[in-house]
Amino acid sequence: HVEEDEKNHFWRKEIFLKMAELGFFGFSIDEKYGGNGMGFLEGTLAIEQIAKIHTSWRMAFNMQCWGPALTIQKFGTEEQKQHYIPKFVSGEYIGSFAMTEPDIGSDVASMKCHADDKGDYYLLNGNKMWITNGTVTNHGLLYVKTDKDAGANGISCFIMDYSLPGITRKKINDKVGLWASDTAELTFEDVKVPKSLLLGKLNKGFQMCMTQLNSTRLGCSANCGYESRA
Repeated sequence: HVEEDEKNHFWRKEIFLKMAELGFFGFSIDEKYGGNGMGFLEGTLAIEQIAKIHTSWRMAFNMQCWGPALTIQKFGTEEQKQHYIPKFVSGEYIGSFAMTEPDIGSDVASMKCHADDKGDYYLLNGNKMWITNGTVTNHGLLYVKTDKDAGANGISCFIMDYSLPGITRKKINDKVGLWASDTAELTFEDVKVPKSLLLGKLNKGFQMCMTQLNSTRLGCSANCGYESRA
């Protein structure tokens, strides 16, 4: 289906679930949370093999294990680890991570999407852009400002539940490639985010973001390594 899906800009859930069944989303994840007992080296080799079939599907590794699951494993509470990680590994949760905005790319500290503390919850407003799995994700990491005046020291990370009211998703088809990989713009309008979804400490999201990128960039590098030999 891959070439057909690439032409039609179609993300195929059956492929995603088969990858989960084969254990592809368990690299670098502790076995007690469903990990496959293998690490970054084995994961890199797996990504290279998937890239031989099509590069769109190597994106799934970062959206599941080396993005959300591994970051939660490093920074989450034990309750969060037990609840979320097995579901990302099994494919029950379709993962994502959102940091890029329409006018903000590599300069993460300048993001404008923000969540204001309202006592019992955070009120979320803003936009995210070029988000992989954006129209299909049900849970993922979302980086936002929780202190608008603190720069990098005012960013927090939430384990976002995309069933919450107030979220709009717009699929992006105008790309130069990776068409079988879903990409979207996300808009948040007065979304009430439960405080239990905060990952790690408040205003410490920038450090988590940089740690996560160290892992997910390895996934990108593995693909480039194969492409350079193709």
